[in-house]
Amino acid sequence: MTKEELKKMWWGLPHKTNKKEMKLIVISNEHKMVKVITDVDNYYHVSSHFPKNDLTEFALNLKNNMKFFDYNIVCI
Repeated sequence: MTKEELKKMWWGLPHKTNKKEMKLIVISNEHKMVKVITDVDNYYHVSSHFPKNDLTEFALNLKNNMKFFDYNIVCI
C-alpha cells in the first residue's frame, strides 16, 4: 500500500467534528521533558523538548515569547 493510499484511507474515516480544542504545554518532571500539544479541528501535533535548564522557565518562555501564548501550562 502506498503512502497516498494510506492518507486517502485515513482521511476517509469518520472523525469527530465538534471536539474540544486542546492547546497544552505539559511539563513532565519525571521525564525532564516539556511537551507542546496542539489538538484542534483537522490538526494534531505534538513536539517534545528536553531543555537543560529549568523546565518551568522553559515552558513559560515558550508561552510568553513564542507562538504559544494561548496555550495552558500543565505540570504532571
